[in-house]
Amino acid sequence: MATADILFDNSIPRIMGIFNVTPDSFSAGGKNFSFQDAIDNIARMVDEGADAVDIGGESTRPGSTPVSLDEELARVIPMVEAISRRFDVCISVDTQKPQVARESVNAGAHIINDVGGLRDEQMSAFIAESKTPVIIMHMHGEPSTMQLNPLGNDPIEEIRTFFKKKIFQCEELGIKKFILDPGIGFGKTFNQNLAIIKNLSKLKIDGIPLLIGHSRKGFI
Repeated sequence: MATADILFDNSIPRIMGIFNVTPDSFSAGGKNFSFQDAIDNIARMVDEGADAVDIGGESTRPGSTPVSLDEELARVIPMVEAISRRFDVCISVDTQKPQVARESVNAGAHIINDVGGLRDEQMSAFIAESKTPVIIMHMHGEPSTMQLNPLGNDPIEEIRTFFKKKIFQCEELGIKKFILDPGIGFGKTFNQNLAIIKNLSKLKIDGIPLLIGHSRKGFI
């Protein structure tokens, strides 16, 4: 039976496949999307060794705009239900909306990937009360404007400071299972993204797992 526990095993790197049911995301999911295409793509990811699959219904690429709650739910929940029925794989849902997080967990998701970094109090409260594992990402600004005013001169120190604040937040809320993500490509310059990748060891704190979302990033 799939759980999120596999993502907290630091003995070897784990692989997360990404499938975004959006028309304008980093992943290819939205370009010519059909439900069967999605299932076929998930099957391929699992066959190729993905330990988890991450489903997103709202693009967070630079310059993107939010979608409505109803639209995101309509995109995400059928996918989560279908994957849960068909595959024994950890399901992650990429969302900043607490309502989507709640419905996704009810539908079978095992972990929430919050690119908002637990900025939303309702999201934080849901994660704490439900004891749902969570991925906490660093994003400088908002998707629509984050590349207009990127991170400062010392990205490693700024991200470490952010991580320490989030660790304290999780301790205060009683959130036990969380993963930290430095958010490469989210409000960072080309050189800052490379610096993050080269200095991942400096971002490791107390053995907490790191997630690196490097897929389809143009600077690589």
